[in-house]
Amino acid sequence: MKKLIAFALFLALSLSLLSGCSGDPANTSASNPGSNDDDGIGTEAQNAFVVLPSQLISIEDAARLLGEEMTAEEDKYDLVESGLTGKAHSVYHAADESNFLFIFQIFVYQDSLLAETLVKSMGGAKGMGSRNRESGLESETAEEIEGIGDWAYIDGLKKLMAEINIGYGDYFLTLITTGTPKDSDFETYGDDHAAWRKEVLIEACKLAVEHLKEILK
Repeated sequence: MKKLIAFALFLALSLSLLSGCSGDPANTSASNPGSNDDDGIGTEAQNAFVVLPSQLISIEDAARLLGEEMTAEEDKYDLVESGLTGKAHSVYHAADESNFLFIFQIFVYQDSLLAETLVKSMGGAKGMGSRNRESGLESETAEEIEGIGDWAYIDGLKKLMAEINIGYGDYFLTLITTGTPKDSDFETYGDDHAAWRKEVLIEACKLAVEHLKEILK
């Protein structure tokens, strides 16, 4: 039953993210993540320089940030019938299935995963990020975070799923977390889960941008 509940929650979280996003570092190319061997990824995308989410936040990073042992899905490219959607994503789950609320997701939007026509018409991942920022900041609960990347804002802190969006150069990142403070954090946060999620996401955001800078050197 726990597995069924966890799976249902994950589907709901993923669908919510996709609908909202519409409005160890290494200098390497991710030629073919194993989960997409037969999903129709074209040769051009396979041979392109792709920044993988796990290069920005590793499973060890996620475990430290959430204070929970984690397991990982493989990095994936998102596909639609007409081609690539412009992002690679990865999901980390709590290793203990009873803690199914602990999920950490990383999305990396990049031009190498966008059709050339979309890069021209939308301004690439950078343009997608700018539009996301404009629409996202219309939310009364959104908050700009200064000093990280070119821009960053956070939202959903008082909900089950909180996210932070970051623009850096030609890349647009979205990091999402669920979960609650561990007992060891209770003295600091008490029942203020929003403050805990904000600190986790800001630390994760800084780490992701730091790793992205290293990759792009």
